[in-house]
Amino acid sequence: VTRAARDETVHDIADAVLVARRDLASAYRQVAPGRADLSSEVVFQSVIERVDELEKDLALADPTYRAGRDFTAEQVVEALPSNAALIDYTLFTPYDFETRLWAEAPHVGAVVLRPDADAVFVDLGPLAVIQSAIEDLSATLGSGDRGKIAGVKLHRALMAPLDAHIGETETLFISPAGPLGLIPFDMLRTSPSDKSTLAASGPAIRLLATGRALVAEAPEAAGRGLVAFGAVDYEQAGSISPTSEDTDDTLLALIERARASSADSVIRAGGLQNFASLVHTAAELNAIARIWRKAGGETPELHIGANALEARLTSMTAAPRVLHLATHGFAEETEPVGARAALLTGIALAGANRRTETETSDDGVLFGYEIEPLDLAGTELVVVSACETGVGRVDATEGIYSLARSFRLAGAGAVLVTLKQIDDALTADFMSDFYQTWLRTPGTTPAQALAVTKRDWANSTDPSRSSPSTWAAFVLIENRV
Repeated sequence: VTRAARDETVHDIADAVLVARRDLASAYRQVAPGRADLSSEVVFQSVIERVDELEKDLALADPTYRAGRDFTAEQVVEALPSNAALIDYTLFTPYDFETRLWAEAPHVGAVVLRPDADAVFVDLGPLAVIQSAIEDLSATLGSGDRGKIAGVKLHRALMAPLDAHIGETETLFISPAGPLGLIPFDMLRTSPSDKSTLAASGPAIRLLATGRALVAEAPEAAGRGLVAFGAVDYEQAGSISPTSEDTDDTLLALIERARASSADSVIRAGGLQNFASLVHTAAELNAIARIWRKAGGETPELHIGANALEARLTSMTAAPRVLHLATHGFAEETEPVGARAALLTGIALAGANRRTETETSDDGVLFGYEIEPLDLAGTELVVVSACETGVGRVDATEGIYSLARSFRLAGAGAVLVTLKQIDDALTADFMSDFYQTWLRTPGTTPAQALAVTKRDWANSTDPSRSSPSTWAAFVLIENRV
């Protein structure tokens, strides 16, 4: 919002906010679990206070920060295609006007919008009733008896009561709330049969960050090109100066190393750790670059090995059309008092395993909090090809504090993330198929390409591909439709 402001005072305050936010990320590094001391805690809390004050100043100085951001239901309905519907879920606490008492626990509610009908609100009942099913479906992605039972239970709770209001639609836009953001909605099912899932027999499911995504304005300038990070060397960091002339040869060498490797290809989840090499991400970047060139795209900008630097990502001067990140993701489960939720998630880049040896913010660990100030307003798609990048701390009003949220706040049009641990080798193949499907036919959207890729994998004769535990982990969250 503030980038478009014409008032220099606003720009000055915004610049101060960015500096303070970087200071906060640096201070957080010193209070991360196992590293904190009293002086670090004092510094951390003082920086939090400074950020809070500056953000308040920014809100007061920039009228556009406070105005013009709300839309009416009528505007959203006008933006809906004629054959589509929107389910906007919410969490609320019911109030009994007769007893004048609030309910003891939150309920799930849903607003259904269609172009040819009045808006409808439906109380779907207490969240606690389906909480275990959400956890089961998130953990299994619909596989096995546990996953199928959870899928049926969540369909009965979240979809079946809305059937009469949704009608026969071809596209169903869904805006989750709170823990519902952890649900792979296309794995909801009417029965234990695999043919009864929404992915197999329902309307096209499109996840929205909020219902406002339907009326979001297109960026003034569309991003150009593909920027990709992968085959990361977590042990050392190279130079910030571009050294891309040997990229192709380096990628080929890394691919050959992967073929000779017997390393476990599961991309491990969890918090900050020592990150193992992801040998198959070299093939992933090579395939994507080849498909991009074949589709007529500009020469892709690849950052690999020791040159996959945090500073190269944060210092981009222009938003690319596509930003692809093939690396490790992480989500911390513990946090210092007052820590921003976006400091608990992030990705690992070059030199991340030696992060304790540097006192700068360019230590190879990029927190979600550091992603939010990036200018990705012109970026059509961010792909975070890493483990559990769609999960994070759950907030009843703000949703999931995941990397998807951080990239959305940075302005990206859509973010492709994962809900679970993913296999390095299979992910490389999945991403290759996704980009091939997306770019081979002009006019295809990332949402359409992902749906086709998932369907093709679900119908594969290869059990490692057809299992929902492989393909259902990938979800696309749209910020602009």
